[in-house]
Amino acid sequence: MAQISFEDALKALSEREGSDLYYSTGAPPSAKIFGELVQLSDEMMKPGEIDVLAQDIMDDVQKEKFAEVPEMNLAISRPGLGRYRVNIFKQRNQTSMVIRRLGTDLPNYKDLGLPPVLMELIMQKKRADLVCWRNGLRQIHIARGTHRLPERELPRTHHHYRGSG
Repeated sequence: MAQISFEDALKALSEREGSDLYYSTGAPPSAKIFGELVQLSDEMMKPGEIDVLAQDIMDDVQKEKFAEVPEMNLAISRPGLGRYRVNIFKQRNQTSMVIRRLGTDLPNYKDLGLPPVLMELIMQKKRADLVCWRNGLRQIHIARGTHRLPERELPRTHHHYRGSG
């Protein structure tokens, strides 16, 4: 297995329904697929290779900020694949990246089969903690505070909802 391109790694992550993609010098590109770390190549990333990938992802302003403070969080999207959150950082004086797959669409509570009472809780102005377990991924996600909902999800009486945290 030869070195995989960044775009092919994103495609593999999406097709295999993985959650994260890892780039670290001295290790092959790897993806977390259903909670298991899977190598996407048998070739190790060499010094400087990840920095080239990171520079291609960042715009000029982001490159300047990364040069000053070696940590950058940004979002990218690829048609047909989805959206990704990218964390670029320095580790042992080398650039590393972690890419989280976000998907293409955000489901509403009805699509998820959640009870209507959850919608009532979301609309409360008080702070609430929601703990979710993604089946098969062995991850716990904690959402804190109130969050804005898409306009189509808001009840008619709350046209401009603003959460308080």
